[in-house]
Amino acid sequence: MFLGYSAKVFLVSLAIYGLWCLALDLRQWWLEWPDRSLSVGVVVLLRDCEQSVEHVLYDLAHYVENTTVKIDITLADCGSEDLTPLIAERVARQYAALTFVNAGHMQNPASELIALCQGQVVVVLDTVNRLQVSQLVPAVRAGIKALG
Repeated sequence: MFLGYSAKVFLVSLAIYGLWCLALDLRQWWLEWPDRSLSVGVVVLLRDCEQSVEHVLYDLAHYVENTTVKIDITLADCGSEDLTPLIAERVARQYAALTFVNAGHMQNPASELIALCQGQVVVVLDTVNRLQVSQLVPAVRAGIKALG
């Protein structure tokens, strides 16, 4: 009653625009919802890498804590003759997403440890034969980015 016709039209237009923006945001949230429920299990095979493993595992743990994707990481020592298992076990005790397993007695640790992973997608990162330890964090980041 107190506003003129043009002011009422302007306010109604703003309300319609606000509802349109809300609808677009809800649509985007709904379309992105399945990506949030994705979980990834990572098996990291380690052996004789005490010089570089601690820093890389801390970086990996910080990345896992700050990502929106649920990631659980199983660290497996494949018969190291240095301090790698002690370092990996100590880091795993500090972070809930990391688990340490001594896999020195296993014939094929990758296939046996996949059963321990809780993720819908399981990735095996082999630093014994394939990757260098310094490539772990970029590999996990690239894998998570590729998944969604």
